[in-house]
Order: sequence, then structure tokens, then C-alpha cells
Amino acid sequence: AFSTHPGEHLLKGFWELYQKDVPNEKLRESIGEGLGALVNTYGKIGENKNPKLIQDIIASILAKLEACTDAACQAQSIRALSNAGSPETIPVLLKHAEESKDAVVSEAAVKALQRMGSDNIKRQEVRETMKHMFHQKKQGYDTAVRSKAFSMLFESGVSQEEMSEIMQESTDPWNTEYDSYIQARLDNLAQRDDDIKMKLKNTMKSVNFSNYDVMAPKGKSLAFTSPLANLKDLTAEYYMYVENSKAGILKRSGMDVTAKSPVQSMPLYSFGIFAAGLENLLGEEVEAGQEDVEATAGISLDLLGVSLRPISFFTGQSGLMSA
Repeated sequence: AFSTHPGEHLLKGFWELYQKDVPNEKLRESIGEGLGALVNTYGKIGENKNPKLIQDIIASILAKLEACTDAACQAQSIRALSNAGSPETIPVLLKHAEESKDAVVSEAAVKALQRMGSDNIKRQEVRETMKHMFHQKKQGYDTAVRSKAFSMLFESGVSQEEMSEIMQESTDPWNTEYDSYIQARLDNLAQRDDDIKMKLKNTMKSVNFSNYDVMAPKGKSLAFTSPLANLKDLTAEYYMYVENSKAGILKRSGMDVTAKSPVQSMPLYSFGIFAAGLENLLGEEVEAGQEDVEATAGISLDLLGVSLRPISFFTGQSGLMSA
């Protein structure tokens, strides 16, 4: 997955493995994600690449995605497409992000779209889909999915009107944890971007937002960025976040570390802890639409922009008891 100059022979070897019915599910998923990463690197190495080979491999991954009958299988194929970073898969990813009823699939699809580069993120159809998802115009979405849509909107740039609409989403009296998380994200972005700072300041002039009921801290969710290293030609910073569920139970937490130079930036690693369905086990209030979600928890890791197979600590109450 981290080969710097993969050749056609290596790519074909991984592709052959990917097309076989590997009995071990974990190994099968790792092969798919490794293949996607190789496709991405191979496509950047210069004039000696074979474009048809890349197209055939992408078509093979898409075919597996189409044949999937469950959410876990779909998420595996989408993570492979995420590592491949091929813009031709954007329509498929948009469809799964917006239409899937499973949060795991939607979240994986939005994350894959984030890997497509700033020019593709700014495409009108991508921005409109992210707006629909964040504001839940067509269906309800898990807050983890909405948070990724939020990130993509700001990566593509938001207008003054869109800033007000986003701020409006942080005034829900029935989900104060998500309110706190969105406000923390906005404050963190405003500290690092003067344009966002100005738009947020203009938004806060409205009495609908600049009041105690909206701005008083109610939840424990947080997000912030801080410097990690400051060298002559390189800086590094980390972004840390904690997103809790409506009941105040941990839902997502992690840290992203990025290295930056005057001309480019590079993600070093992204480490995250995820959990779902724990409210039922603890006797807490369950979010709407999450009643049938099975209790689970695990960790995810991205290294140098490559998504690795997430590791699940347990799935279901029986899995928790035997963990």
C-alpha cells in the first residue's frame, strides 16, 4: 500500500488476488484497500503507466460494490475506492453517500469523496449533495456523516448565507452535544481562516444566534487545532476532536496530524476511535433512527493518506462480554 514506485507487475499481482475468493474476510479487505492505494500511486508515476489497467481495476472494484448485499461489504469496496482516489467514481460515491440508509456506508462514501482533491470537492453536484446531507433535506443522517459533510462544505468554501444556515443547525435544543460540536468546529475554523472568521462574525450579529440559549455551553463535545512543530521550512499541526452522542456517550474521537510547507500539505496520520449503539447497553436515550444499531466500538487509522482496515473491538452485546 505504501510502495512509492509500484510497477505494472505488482499492480496486476494484487489485482489477481483481489479477484480471488479469499476466505479470510480481514485479509480480503486489506488486499482491496492495498490495491486501491497502489492504483492511486501508480497513476501518478508518469508516462510509463498503463491507463487501461487502471480503468479495468476501478471497474472491477465498482463491480464488487454493485454485487454487495450488505453494508459491511459495501463499506469495504468504498474504502478501496477511497484509496484509489479516482474522480470517475464520484457519481457512484455520491449515490451511496446520499441514498444509503446505513451510516457506515454513507460515512465511508463521504470520506472517499474527500480524497478526490479540492477541484472535485468544489464541483456543484458534490457541494449540493453535501448541503442536502448536512441539512438532512431528503432523509435523516447520523451525526458522524453530517460532520464529514460539514468538513467538505468548508473545504469547498461557504457563502455568508450558507454560514448562517450552518449556524442554524447548532441551535437544536434536543441535541445539545451536536450543537456544541458544530460550534466548536466553527470557532476552530474561524481562528485559522480570516474569511470564515469574518462570515461567522457577521452571522453572530443576528439576535437569533447571539444569545445565551444558543451560545451557552451545554455539551462536552469539542474540536481544536494546535501546533505540533514549527521548523524553518516545515510546520506540523494536530487537530483533535471528541463527538458525543445525544446521550453524552462517546461516538467519535481522534487526532489528525498534518505537515505543511509553503507550497503543499501532507496528512501524516489520522487516528480515530468510533462507537455506536452503546446507549441501549447503558439504558440511555437512543437517537431517532438508531434504535436497531448494534453496539460496536473500534479504531480506525490512516497513514500518509492511505486508509487501513478498521479494527473492531466488539460487535453486539455478546461480543462485548467476550472481548
